[in-house]
Amino acid sequence: MSPLEFFLIFLKASAITFTGMGSLPILQQELVQFHGWTTDEQIAKAVAIGRLSPGPNGMYAVSIGYVVMGWLGALLALLGSVLPPLIIIPLAPLVRRSIHRPWVDGLMRGIGLGSAGLLLSVGVGLVAPNGFSLAGPGPWNLALAVLGFALTRTGKLHPAIPLGVAGVAGVVLSMAGL
Repeated sequence: MSPLEFFLIFLKASAITFTGMGSLPILQQELVQFHGWTTDEQIAKAVAIGRLSPGPNGMYAVSIGYVVMGWLGALLALLGSVLPPLIIIPLAPLVRRSIHRPWVDGLMRGIGLGSAGLLLSVGVGLVAPNGFSLAGPGPWNLALAVLGFALTRTGKLHPAIPLGVAGVAGVVLSMAGL
């Protein structure tokens, strides 16, 4: 894999998304589906580590970069993720002038809803890549995902708490043979 190609994937993902987790569907598609450089399981673990780490919401990308390419990947992911916002900052006064226009408001709302749909789709794929089955671990995966959503819905609970609860529940369920 080319370091330049790897960097450009993170640059593109950051440049065309507007939320911290918004780049996840693009990164998952590029790194797992298109190139096969990593797996959904590794992406899920990297996102969990990135969410537990201090710093901005979108810095989970650094964890993904590390998982795929080591320290060089972490550095390339960091640079690719922070360059677009740094380039956009000087353009902020132009955006501020048009932010109250109805079409800009509609554009931002549409992008936000589209990002939510993409994140839900990728999230379901990470929770149960092979679908849900009553005979397999799928229902417990779904239950833990729903529990995590319910615990963090208000935004008042630190992400480490539901991740810790889900981790303990996963250990208990696997030791019980479920």
